Amino acid sequence: MLEVVTAGLQQDNPKKMEFICTEDKGRGVAAGENIEKQEYIVEYKYNESYPLKERKEREEEYIVNGEGCFILEVQLPNDRGWMCLDATRNPECWARHINHSATPNLKMFRPAMVRGKWRVGFTALRDIKKGEELTYDYGRQKNQPDWMSRKKRNVKSPPSI
Repeated sequence: MLEVVTAGLQQDNPKKMEFICTEDKGRGVAAGENIEKQEYIVEYKYNESYPLKERKEREEEYIVNGEGCFILEVQLPNDRGWMCLDATRNPECWARHINHSATPNLKMFRPAMVRGKWRVGFTALRDIKKGEELTYDYGRQKNQPDWMSRKKRNVKSPPSI
């Protein structure tokens, strides 16, 4: 399966997606075409990466500026520690709008080094029908930060893919 993700990241050819607004979660992303189980979907395209210890400071900056907060924490392979991938200022990142679900239809893979950059990709856990919301399990904790509970509002829509 890692080969599928790596190939998808190298080709940079995401599936068609549609921007949606849900009643319970706010903004989200739906499949723009039928997707088969284990197909590569999309990459989490971030502007910058930084150590986990800088996260709180960035979150506070975004709150003060009235920006949304789209920071993905990832564990690097081979015990290299944790890193934050920040897509807050990248409106073209479709993956930042994918909502959480306890019964997701996508799987996020651990970062892979592709062309000198840590990259994260998503694949389908099962067949997904056109128009179905795309979700993955954020791995939420009991005492999650406030930003994980807020609906995604007042965020510019990404361009169509």
